[in-house]
Amino acid sequence: DNPELKRVVAKVKAKLGRRIDVLGMDACLMAMAEVAYQVRGAVAVQVGSEELEPGDGWPYAAILAKLAARPSMTARELGSVIVDAYLASYRASDVVTQSALDLARIVDLRPAVDGLPRALAEGCADPATLLAIVRARRSTQHYDTKDYVDLAHLCERLEAAGAGEAIGDACGIVRGAIEAAVIASGSKGGAVANSRGIAIYFPEGSVSPLYAKLDFAKQGGWDRFLDTYRKALVG
Repeated sequence: DNPELKRVVAKVKAKLGRRIDVLGMDACLMAMAEVAYQVRGAVAVQVGSEELEPGDGWPYAAILAKLAARPSMTARELGSVIVDAYLASYRASDVVTQSALDLARIVDLRPAVDGLPRALAEGCADPATLLAIVRARRSTQHYDTKDYVDLAHLCERLEAAGAGEAIGDACGIVRGAIEAAVIASGSKGGAVANSRGIAIYFPEGSVSPLYAKLDFAKQGGWDRFLDTYRKALVG
């Protein structure tokens, strides 16, 4: 799980005597704000997918050939290489996403996100604003696990829904932080066309009790908004 992952990469960092340059997540649904924030202390760049990954996974031969040809490339450059090679290895009709994240900037994203749950929680008290939030959430890019949504697209949908000035201002701050944190991202397939590189947990039903154990929840206000939102929906 995520707390265990944090402990593992911390031990690797201790043995290396420095941060891990690139943590490659050749797995499904890992390009999330919560996952990236969990490993921020031990990793420079994280690469992963917002959506499920096909069984073929990463094209390691293509990635390692580029690294072998230029071993002096930076972690950020390697992150971009992985994203490009991964997307190039799939057909236009495949449904795939991939993104490289600068975890130094993920540290800035977490406090940037804090203003959004405060504005959203206040908006839940107003029926018209709550309806706008619900409509925005339901039209936001989601993934195989429907509780996971693209954070930047959520902000775009909230702004388009006219959820209010406070929410709109908070969304602008979040989108700026996402742009700074995403080194490279891309997608193929219409089903994931609104992917921007970082997903976030946003269930419309009950919140997993495990969520509170994550650093992102402990140090921010997103989990409290999720509780407020659920209670507002059930009346």
